[in-house]
Amino acid sequence: MKVEGYHFKRGMNNNIINIVDDIIQIHSYDDIGTGIIRKEKLDFIQNGELNFILNKKDFNLLKNFIDMDITMKGETILVQSGKTKLKFQNQTDVKEYQPDLTDPINLNLPIDILTAASEFVGDTDRSKGILVTPDCVAASDGKALYRFTLKTGIDHKISVPPDILKILDKESNYEAKMCGKMIVLLGAGEVVYSTLFEGFVDGIDRIKGGGDGYIKFKKDDLIKHLNLASNFNTAIIFEIKGKKMFIESVQEEGIISSYLADIDVETNIKQMRMGGVIKHLLKVIKQAGEDVELNISDKTYEIEDGNLEVLALGFSIHGSKPMEVTA
Repeated sequence: MKVEGYHFKRGMNNNIINIVDDIIQIHSYDDIGTGIIRKEKLDFIQNGELNFILNKKDFNLLKNFIDMDITMKGETILVQSGKTKLKFQNQTDVKEYQPDLTDPINLNLPIDILTAASEFVGDTDRSKGILVTPDCVAASDGKALYRFTLKTGIDHKISVPPDILKILDKESNYEAKMCGKMIVLLGAGEVVYSTLFEGFVDGIDRIKGGGDGYIKFKKDDLIKHLNLASNFNTAIIFEIKGKKMFIESVQEEGIISSYLADIDVETNIKQMRMGGVIKHLLKVIKQAGEDVELNISDKTYEIEDGNLEVLALGFSIHGSKPMEVTA
């Protein structure tokens, strides 16, 4: 059977391939209930049927060929592309996983919102998922928080594995559904599915930063300085002096190297000197538009923009100054 190489993409631990005439169906899945079922049309007019199973390494290798002729001899898979000949072992010991995709419930979960939230997940069992409630999408690693308010279409809380987003086709649009304990994303000619996580961090859908202070600035200005400061330390100090905000790398004892810069800001803060972790601040700032308004409390840096709320924790340092704002 003749097949184009571009069909062999997004391989996973197990890849079950079924070719019937000019249609190829591929079911790729891992060992924990995440997978892709794709059905695509071949460019070749042909008759026949071929079924085989490849591991991830062998499957991904085939994408390097423009087209190929695949045949079977016993449990050996024979592939020829031009003068190149390959042999693979058919993985007959693999049992096909059959996800239960019955009784789908329509969800209002835009992929861009899930993707943004995935940047904020933690690495513990309860924080590694994206929390979806009836009213919002949220995620937090305990140091930074993402929350987007919308009616999601569910009536209880679930935890979506962020790894499902890594296997999507970046050129496709997806519609989200829930089937029992599975999140299902329907794209053009494909179904991407994953078992929901058990448990979640409760309360992150209600956390508020608050704070009476604000600082307005250009997004790119601060991102540039945070990236440069990250070469000196993982944390920085913000200090307000008049209409300037100074960005200084935290200096460790015995270390001479440091970073110091300033940007023009509009602010109601008369006095402030507070620390922050650069990677958490970058997560927050990158969610904003070009003109950023950062709300400040004694413990948090927060952005509120319509339905979006993101915040990062700040921390006190030696020489910290309590925030004072104009009346």
